[in-house]
Amino acid sequence: MRPVAPLLALLLGLCGPLAWAAPTATSPVVPEAVQGVALSAVSDPEAASGSLRMALAPGGQMLAASNGAAAWLYLREARRRFAVTPVGGRRDRHDMGAVASIEGLRWGLDGRLYVWARLFNGAEQIYAADRGGALGPVLRVPERWPDEDDALADRYPVPDPDNAYDIHANARHIVWRQNLGHGSMALMAAEPGGAPRQLARGGWELEDALFDAAASHVIYASAEGVVVQGLAPGAPPVMIAGTRGADQPLSFDAASRWLALRRARGGCDAAVANPSGEHVCLLRLPPAGK
Repeated sequence: MRPVAPLLALLLGLCGPLAWAAPTATSPVVPEAVQGVALSAVSDPEAASGSLRMALAPGGQMLAASNGAAAWLYLREARRRFAVTPVGGRRDRHDMGAVASIEGLRWGLDGRLYVWARLFNGAEQIYAADRGGALGPVLRVPERWPDEDDALADRYPVPDPDNAYDIHANARHIVWRQNLGHGSMALMAAEPGGAPRQLARGGWELEDALFDAAASHVIYASAEGVVVQGLAPGAPPVMIAGTRGADQPLSFDAASRWLALRRARGGCDAAVANPSGEHVCLLRLPPAGK
């Protein structure tokens, strides 16, 4: 990790001038710190673009990753990873008890990572891990989760619910992705008793939108870079300095304010400014309102 001032100058030089997702005079959000790591160090490089999932642990120092066929846990300080699920996956399709696909990643209040896997025989298997290593298959998972918001979301009526996806809420706002058809998506928000508002309109890149429940913000990709936007009426979209149009936001930890995004080409910090291959960029955002 390196001081952000010289990094920001480098990042802006690499990216060229940034544009806005919508006209605004608000200054870009400047990350407090930037760190880059090759995607191959975090997840199997065979990952398909549509299968990559990531989940930052509370505190932001551990990063879970899956390429759709297996899952790993990357320890940022040690700069090493270990497998959480058996690795082999689709290559072991003759073994009906092998992992066929990874269905989800989630951190529990107990500090453990839980990974939902689908086996080739159709059964579901849950694996767990913590900082010390893989814990193997488990039979039980926590009853409560730190990001559980189903009860809050149920308080808000969502128009056209059959085409509403990724619904998240806190006591002040609800946000969801609306499928408009023909590959067009809209990111929507509302307050209790208020009319729905469109935050952004685009394509499938909005599938990666992240909800920061603590600060009532949403983070999403745009053609110019990654945007953070408050959910209060009139809050403008604000670009995150140094991000690019092809960057894919994958996970955000509200406690530490670390954001993990996928960069298809080029590095993230001065140590890996112009390498080949994909990278994971880790950016620590400033507190909301600063």
